[in-house]
Amino acid sequence: MTQSLGKNTALILGNYRTTLTVARTLNEEGFRVIVSDADNGAAGARYSRFVDEMWSHPQLDEGNGRAFRNAFDALLKSRPEITTIFPVEEAFVVWLAQNPEALPERITLVSPKSDLVELCLDKVRMLELASGAGVECAPYATVDTLDQLFLQSDRVGYPVIIRPFSHL
Repeated sequence: MTQSLGKNTALILGNYRTTLTVARTLNEEGFRVIVSDADNGAAGARYSRFVDEMWSHPQLDEGNGRAFRNAFDALLKSRPEITTIFPVEEAFVVWLAQNPEALPERITLVSPKSDLVELCLDKVRMLELASGAGVECAPYATVDTLDQLFLQSDRVGYPVIIRPFSHL
């Protein structure tokens, strides 16, 4: 693990295809790039020339995030050159929105504000806002029981897409 003093470092949380684009852009802007990896290198960021380092950490969902939080705190404490955090995985976006105290003042978070994250995760509210703004939306309904599902499916029309209220 090499550190480059004087050069800002960005931590990308999430190792997806999108991560490669973010890593390339940050690298081209002069950042050292660290990518989080809870899957032990399952995605391709490990092999990108735009990624300087991988950070292995516990899964976010293990123990309600406590193990991740401890590892995250330790990383930020030991690596003061990390100045930017860019979450690309939804779980990290949500976690950071719910835990703003986790970030030292030196950190710039590249993510929507907490209240906007919460609003965007409310599927029904987003449909109401879109409809109210004149955006055409497919018909939708919310149900609590299987019988209601069948009744509303007939009303809404087929095919029916069923989604949970919770994003997790």
